[in-house]
Parts: sequence; C-alpha cells; structure tokens
Amino acid sequence: MGGSDLTAVLRFHLRVGARVALRVLVPVIAALFGGGMILGVDFLNSLARMLYGPGSSGGGSAVLLALGAIGIASAAAPRVCRGLDGWLRHLPVPGRTHRRAAVLAIAVTQLPLFLLLTPLSLITTRDTAFLVDVLAVPVTTLAAALFAVPAGRGALVKPLALAAAILSQSAGWTALAAGAGLLIVADQVAGPLRRTVPARRFGLSSSTLLPLEARIAWRALGWRLLGAYAAALLPLASGWAFIAHNDLPPVYVARGALLGGGFAIVLLFAQMGETLATRRPAWPWSRSLPWLASRRVLFDALFLAAHAVPLLALAAAIHAPSVPALLAFLPLIALRTAGAMRRAPERRTGASGEILMEGGLAAGLVSLLPWVALGLLALTPWALQSAAERERQQKVSRWLEIHHLAVGDPQSWSAG
Repeated sequence: MGGSDLTAVLRFHLRVGARVALRVLVPVIAALFGGGMILGVDFLNSLARMLYGPGSSGGGSAVLLALGAIGIASAAAPRVCRGLDGWLRHLPVPGRTHRRAAVLAIAVTQLPLFLLLTPLSLITTRDTAFLVDVLAVPVTTLAAALFAVPAGRGALVKPLALAAAILSQSAGWTALAAGAGLLIVADQVAGPLRRTVPARRFGLSSSTLLPLEARIAWRALGWRLLGAYAAALLPLASGWAFIAHNDLPPVYVARGALLGGGFAIVLLFAQMGETLATRRPAWPWSRSLPWLASRRVLFDALFLAAHAVPLLALAAAIHAPSVPALLAFLPLIALRTAGAMRRAPERRTGASGEILMEGGLAAGLVSLLPWVALGLLALTPWALQSAAERERQQKVSRWLEIHHLAVGDPQSWSAG
C-alpha cells in the first residue's frame, strides 16, 4: 500500500475520532466549565493541587486521570470501531495498521478532557514539571485507546495499557519513560483488530432470577457501564477536593458536595441513557407484552436510580447532610432521562444532550438553593406522565439512521 493510501486511511480515522469528540464530549466539557464558574477560583486551585500538586503522584491522581481517559476511550471505541468489519477489511492494509488507526482515532476523542485539565498544572508546577505533564498527554491517551480498542490479544494488552496510562500521569521523567516503554510493548503484542461478535456480558443467563428488562438493559450496557461510572466519579472527586483542601463555612461545604454529587448523577444518567437509547431501542415485540407505557418508563427510571446508589454513598462520605437533597433530586432526573431516551433518535445530540442540559441546570440550582430539591420532587408525577407519553408516541417501525455523514459509510443505505 502506498504512502498516500495509508495517509487516506489515517485521515479517515482521525475524522471519525474528531466527530465523536465533538458530539459526545462537548456537553461534558460544558458541564465542567459550568461547575468551575459556579464554584470559582478556589475550586480550580483545589482541583489543580489534587491532580498536579506536590505529592499528587503518591496519591490517586494518576489513577483518577488514567481511569477518566479509559472511561472516555471505552465510550468512544464502539462508535469508532463500528463498521470496521466491512469493506475496510478488504483494503490492502495490514491488520495492525487498521488497529493503530483506530487507536489514534480513539485517542483523539480524549483530547478535549486533557486540553481542559493540563493547563491546571501551571497553577502548581513550573518549567520541566509542566513539560512532563504536557508530554504525558499523548502517552496517556494512546494507552487508554489501546486499552479500549478490541485488539486481538486483549488479555495481554489491557494490563500493559493500564499500567502505561497510570505511569505516564505519575509525574517525573522516569515514570513517563516507563509508561512510553510499556505502551510500545503493548502495541507490539496487541495484534490486529479482532472481529466483533455478539458476546454474553456480566454472565447473565436465561436462568437468572433477575427481571427480563434488567437482563436486556445490562446486556445493552455491557462494560460501557464502567466508563459511565468513571466519568461520574470526576465531579465527585472534584467536590471532595474542594471541601478537603479549603477551610470553608458550612454553606460552601454543602454547595460543593451538592454540586459534585448532582453532576455525578447527571453524567452517569447521560451516558447510561445514551447507550440504552442506541443499543436497546423499542422494538415491536415488546409492545405485544402486557406492559403499560408508564410501567416501561418507570422500570427505566428505577433501573437508573439503582445505579446511582454507589454515588450517593460516596456523597454521604463526603458530606452526609447533602444526601437528602440529592435523594429528592434523583427521581425527577431519572424520569427525565427515561423520557429523553424515547426521543434520542430524533435529536442530533441524542439522549445525552437533553439529560446534560436539564440535569446540569437542576444540579446547579440545588447546589445554590437546596430547598429547590423539594420542588423538583413535586414535579415527579408530571415527569412520569411526560415520559410515558413519549413512550406511547414512539413509532417503532420507523427507520432512523444514525446522525452522521453517510458518504463513505459502508453500512449506510442512503449514501448512494
């Protein structure tokens, strides 16, 4: 294969990664900016000290940054690798080149996060230390992408890629060099992309006692649920850092805990709702079951709320008095998420755009005025009725293509 042809393949994958980054991560970055504006300079200083300050490498900051990158890469990998078993397999390109191009595209999707966080190192570091933080970004993003990509030897690659991502964020030239070395080794042993085939997830079988709806939902989520939790832990960790590293009056402690816990719930629901909307859409067979629209919506809301319990437990460990307001905030957001999932195919932003917009606004209001949570709780019956109406209005037989450029997509029916 000529150099121009190889460049064309790489350019194709880079464009895919850039589109995924713009569509998926822009709402997340906007939510982080909103949280920073509400909490102010003290929040940014605390976050900078936690991630890049003296002694941070001995704590969990490297692990936190690596897990955040892996969470984003895991969410982007299915979008980037979708369709790679089609005509691209027949191009005169080695399998390793296909896999490396996909890794590069997935790495690009993580850049908005590090473009936002890396400048924080200037607050606590200078000169060569800042240079290390900058050079660590490509190593971390590539390692996280290699962790998430469906490589042929995934069992060998994932531990090496995880160690490379953590070491590259551990501060210091030695750790960065070790991380880069592990990344090279992981790339050499990864092999080509493996063919994607349906697989059982979480070991759920037909004999399990779990409800049918829960088994279907978990199979749709798969390991993407871990990426959703990784993203949700970022605002909680930021809220903890804001409270732990500042001498604050009680009102600001409560605001930090409420904002961190509220945004954690919103980010979790946004990623879960987006995945369920695309991987578990409504299909005609389910309409033949004796399930009311309100029952299907209520199950989704309860399913989402159950997954928020670990986040509430962490919020209680940070500031226990904030939990009642978060509990009152939870039902409305869960029901609005269930409703947003019913309109996801009609929106270019999918389900996550609506969830992040409404949930982020609600979380900000609750952090400033905790009594607003009671008003949000009172809106729960309206949210249930609205979501059930969206469920009833769905046209399950209508074909809706995924919103992207159809030209060049081997799975598109309208590209010609």
